[in-house]
Amino acid sequence: MTNPQKPQAKVVTDIRSEGLEFYMVLQYVAYFYKDVMKAQARHDSPDTLIKYSRDREYPWVLMTSKVRPGQKVLDCGSGYSPLPFIWAKFGSEVHAMDKDTKVCTGPQFILSELREKGIRQFLRLSVFDKYYIRRLWQPDFWGPVPPKLLKTYGVNYYNGDFTKLSYGDGHFDLVTCVSVLEHMTPDDRTRGIKEMARVVKKGGKFIITYDKFKDDLTDDFIKESGMTPAEIVRFIQPDNLYEEGMPEIVGICLVK
Repeated sequence: MTNPQKPQAKVVTDIRSEGLEFYMVLQYVAYFYKDVMKAQARHDSPDTLIKYSRDREYPWVLMTSKVRPGQKVLDCGSGYSPLPFIWAKFGSEVHAMDKDTKVCTGPQFILSELREKGIRQFLRLSVFDKYYIRRLWQPDFWGPVPPKLLKTYGVNYYNGDFTKLSYGDGHFDLVTCVSVLEHMTPDDRTRGIKEMARVVKKGGKFIITYDKFKDDLTDDFIKESGMTPAEIVRFIQPDNLYEEGMPEIVGICLVK
């Protein structure tokens, strides 16, 4: 049976159809990511600015969040995302967390990888993984996150697990989770959604995006959150991607 509260998903086949505001936000995010954060992009198509999926997710999340100065924001599974820095730049109190991404300088990252992986695996990854070798001198979506940039923008970044949050109920005006949940086990995913929803204050938003590889997880996410869906969007793969089989992107905005 169809949930009467569930809005019909908006289907986007070409992000140019989203209008000038979406285009300008994407341009700003790409500038911030590449020029301010000094992070590497992935050229998935002739017109990709950051990465196929991120060119859609980042502007949509920013525009949907409508965050105001002074509001509290939590970004879960943040990696090295521009979103926390942009929200902080415009006056929000921003918390970000990731259990895997390292917060360190470039040289510290290299030494840490050598210690953890050993010289043999380190060299193998450096030779066969083009993104890994570049990450040694230029961060990407998975870091490392420079401590100096966190200090400059006042972002509170933690290495932690969002299936077990230490914040009290209703602590944040906005909680976001961009392209993370689909990579988790079903049990961890459920725990994570319930925890993130718990710390959203009444009237606040919980915004999720995920790569739709096979199963449509939208109804599960809505049910597990216990929140009301306000907006759902599906970004369909463009025809000019270099790699076949890339997933469509789903965005869900929930309100409490």
